[in-house]
Amino acid sequence: MKFVAHRGFSRAFPENSLAAFQAVINHPCSRRSLIGIECDIHLTADGRIPVMHETTVGGRLGGQVPIARCSFDRLQRLYKKQHDGKRPEVPDIGAVLTLVNHRTELCLEIKEGPYDLEWFTRLFAEAIEAYQPRGDVIVSSFSHEILEFVRSYLAWTNIRFGYIFDSLAALDAVPQMIRKRFDLLLPWYRLLIAAPERFSPDGPPIRCWTVNDLPLVHALADQSASLPIEAVITDDIELADRFSDGIP
Repeated sequence: MKFVAHRGFSRAFPENSLAAFQAVINHPCSRRSLIGIECDIHLTADGRIPVMHETTVGGRLGGQVPIARCSFDRLQRLYKKQHDGKRPEVPDIGAVLTLVNHRTELCLEIKEGPYDLEWFTRLFAEAIEAYQPRGDVIVSSFSHEILEFVRSYLAWTNIRFGYIFDSLAALDAVPQMIRKRFDLLLPWYRLLIAAPERFSPDGPPIRCWTVNDLPLVHALADQSASLPIEAVITDDIELADRFSDGIP
């Protein structure tokens, strides 16, 4: 079984931070059973692509401000205030690509939001093309519409596209012609436990989320004999070491 770090090593470091990503690269299992980093991306009002999970940030009066309505500098100020200055700054996609530099795989989840998708896609395509993927970049989203749109800009590049879903109804709602173009499926792990028959042994590789329990890793590894489960996404990358050592 392989492992992907959910928002970096988010159990030990602030999620989606450069420190959390560096910890994955430095881990003894990196490039062996620990194969990559999953992180989240958006678009700010001034055309920057921040790497963070939340789609909003706390405003001055206690309300939430969409990231798409913030400049990158304002996002930093609000984020710092929201966390009482105890978290590092939000990195942008350029800083993450520079840090990773092909030393591990990147799974970039595009978050939905009230931003201009065409503008985002053009900026994102420029960053990815400059990175020159070597089969080590996956673009994912809960929105198959976003995946299809981004694919139209990046279809020729050496990247893969993965659909994230938390219910079988969400998967069934995707037109079959689009489903055939998914390179990966990224289901909530409970779907594999509850309804393994809904996943084809001949279908695209599966990476399920978010798995933080070693017995569950073993159970999913047993299922990989009949289903194409290639990796689990986890907050705790120490599971990679414990699993490879055969710890029950």
